[in-house]
Amino acid sequence: MKASKEAVFERTGQVFRMATRWLVSDLLYAILPLIVIATLTDLLGRGFKDFLLLKEWSFASIVLYGTAIRKTIKLKTQIQRIPRSETLDLSVQGVIPLLVGSVLVLAVVVLMEFGILPKGATRPVAVAQLMFFLMASVLILVLLWAEELALERTNSLPTDLPKGWVMKRVNYDLEDVSRGLLYVVWAFEKLHDHAYTADSDPGWGRLLEHERVNELENCVSQIERLTQTMRQKFESLRLSGPGTTPETGRIADGAQ
Repeated sequence: MKASKEAVFERTGQVFRMATRWLVSDLLYAILPLIVIATLTDLLGRGFKDFLLLKEWSFASIVLYGTAIRKTIKLKTQIQRIPRSETLDLSVQGVIPLLVGSVLVLAVVVLMEFGILPKGATRPVAVAQLMFFLMASVLILVLLWAEELALERTNSLPTDLPKGWVMKRVNYDLEDVSRGLLYVVWAFEKLHDHAYTADSDPGWGRLLEHERVNELENCVSQIERLTQTMRQKFESLRLSGPGTTPETGRIADGAQ
């Protein structure tokens, strides 16, 4: 019962966090001009008859579709870690027709404002603007939910995933760590071999450098301990790998 309550509480927090990101981080900035226009319209006592014909609806949709493309690329390359071109292209190409549709509707609205196109079809244009905006908003929400699920699945490493897939994800993370450590090694060499600008207060500068050296020492020691633990865990994994015998770690006769 307690575990069930904790799961519900965690899921509620996840939904709240996702909704907050959707409203504040993505949706608010796109609809801010509409909020300002609606507020001024209400204060001036003007009607909202042609409110859905404002080109700002299409502008907001275009911004949201651009955000959706960026989030799709991030989801595929940084979270799901699927950098295959065909998978990425299909995901992005699914958003592009909606983006193009919003641009075309924007062009129609602008031409109607200039009087080049007649205003007899205002209702279909207003409906089209609203539909593209709603689809963009829902798409952003879906991508945020997919991102949350992908992160949850990655962090928990559920056993229903193929072992090889999980090992590939671990390899991605190790490659990221390796690149970070290469930068640290290069930075240590540069800090040792190059002269830097002296602090205006030499005493304070030496004290600050001493504190930073202690912080770096703690980080390096922690990395050394983690590296030893990682090597032990990896050796256990390697010895228990497919086609090997636990005693020697060599390929068994039947697996050759």
